Amino acid sequence: MKTYKKIFIGIAVILLIAVSFFVGSYIKEQEYYNERKEKCLNFVSIALEAVENGDVSDPDVMKNLISNTYAAYEYCDFPIFTEQLYDLWAVLAFEGESYIALQDIAINELENILTGIKISN
Repeated sequence: MKTYKKIFIGIAVILLIAVSFFVGSYIKEQEYYNERKEKCLNFVSIALEAVENGDVSDPDVMKNLISNTYAAYEYCDFPIFTEQLYDLWAVLAFEGESYIALQDIAINELENILTGIKISN
């Protein structure tokens, strides 16, 4: 009888160790995704601030907007918003001079992306 009790306790300890490993891994993964989401939100906010408060005809402001839009794209884990960020970045990077007149559209897109990411899980 004592042998069965020892085997049962041994199996229980092994199961507890395995479960704690998987729970720890899950928690670490969630922290990683939350950190990426916060970085994405931060970069979108900076890009939005640049386009709202700056003159996009200024090359430095445009570089700031382009680089922060691309950084947000790199950290975004939501496919819909990733695609929108990439499209916005591509337009800004390759057609920036013609896009200057559409500053309101950039503000609108960045605000929509920011709101969408905030309400997404």
